[in-house]
Amino acid sequence: MTDKNRLDLGFACSWWAPREPTWSYTASRLLGALQTLGDPHLHIQTIDAQRATPTKVALDVLQRVSRGDPWQAGALNAWLTDRRIRRQARSHGSTAVLGLGYTEPQLDVPTFFYQDLGYNHRQDCGDHRFDSPTPRPSPLRRLPALAQRERERYDSAAGVFTMGRWYADWLVEHLGVQADKVHAVGGGITSLPSRRPPPERGRPRRRLLFIGRHFLRKGGDLVIEAAAQLRQAGAGDFTLTVVGPPTWPLAGPIPPWVDFLGTLRPTQVAALLPRHDMLVLPSWFEAYGLAFLEARASGVPCVARRAFAMPELVPEGRAGLLVPEDGGPDDVAEAIARISDSEDIYAAVAADAEAVVRDNSWGAVARRITDGVDKTLAGLPTMNDNIRAPARRL
Repeated sequence: MTDKNRLDLGFACSWWAPREPTWSYTASRLLGALQTLGDPHLHIQTIDAQRATPTKVALDVLQRVSRGDPWQAGALNAWLTDRRIRRQARSHGSTAVLGLGYTEPQLDVPTFFYQDLGYNHRQDCGDHRFDSPTPRPSPLRRLPALAQRERERYDSAAGVFTMGRWYADWLVEHLGVQADKVHAVGGGITSLPSRRPPPERGRPRRRLLFIGRHFLRKGGDLVIEAAAQLRQAGAGDFTLTVVGPPTWPLAGPIPPWVDFLGTLRPTQVAALLPRHDMLVLPSWFEAYGLAFLEARASGVPCVARRAFAMPELVPEGRAGLLVPEDGGPDDVAEAIARISDSEDIYAAVAADAEAVVRDNSWGAVARRITDGVDKTLAGLPTMNDNIRAPARRL
């Protein structure tokens, strides 16, 4: 007898090798959270959309010879991915399918996407990579075709889940996606940091932390210059820990007051947070920025930029400070100095830490996604036997 309340949700992802770091650990953490929600009427079916290694090599050679683009951006890879997901969804009898990142299948069951950004926003920004204050052209030649395909997938999708509210609003206001299709559900804390004890009143707060593999895009050079300015001005013996880039990203030697740690695993980064006084990450572009949530969960205030998702992740005056959208090292230095001297900001961050952990766990994100799927399916007409009533919640 068929359980009409059962929700068979296909989880479609083009995994990296190794799998766990896919999409900065988002895919593996979300999949684990969905699988452990504890709802007996929710059944997660993994749909592996990635190519076998020999196929990847062949696609890479073909794509670069013909277009010069990465093989992942090619039309053939998109067709193969769609076919693979379609076959697995039918084999599993999926009620609905959730595609992650740029995995956007077009299926005969309700399909949902979970994204932090898309090709259309990239095209709207002039096809730039945000590696510096002066963006340089991206080599992705198929961007117009990819953006058009993405718009078509949005039109046929049952729903789009975004990490940031800013991107949800952009899809509605700039791309014309139906407002009732778009749901901002946030992103989860990758590795839960330990809680930083509230600093003693008046104690120096000069241990700065930068986290980001894309050093220039995340404003790392500005942080170096800002900290150097503060030290030269006699504002204090600020130190900086840099995590992310595999090698030192700037010309010249590493300053003696900088501790460069290279690339670390999420658990290692989480262990660093409570040993620092401030996360300084004035990114020129940040689709979401889970590092801000992890810092706040540890009781560490942040310096961010008034752009993209950062204002919603770092409430100004309570979780830290925002530099202007076009702000440079002087603005970063001023924000660092103000936070360092602010008893109120440190008290507010400490008071909010528990709520940040609760509201931004991967379990909370998974629940918001499945609730959105349920609500959407409840409003859809039954098109075939695969589409059943939404899962009953306990």
